[in-house]
Amino acid sequence: MGCRTAVNYTNAPCSIKVLNERLCIRCNTPTTLKNLHIIWFQEYLGCFALCFSCWEGASIEERILYYHELVIDVWDKPDLWYDIEQAIMDGK
Repeated sequence: MGCRTAVNYTNAPCSIKVLNERLCIRCNTPTTLKNLHIIWFQEYLGCFALCFSCWEGASIEERILYYHELVIDVWDKPDLWYDIEQAIMDGK
């Protein structure tokens, strides 16, 4: 895995596309580039549901529940779930 320097804004249903309208799904804190935790789940695709503080405070099982809610319930993108779940379990 190399350094991540780009996010594919066009093809990913990533919440970073509309960063100024997003909140951490756990604590409802407005997210900024300084306090969000991005999950890199494909070569240049990333998304977030949690701020750094909530990411650090949540167990892997809790993280999976939050991201599952985002990917399946909000986005309705089950085709992305395996890659995102794997990235969470890998601690990315």
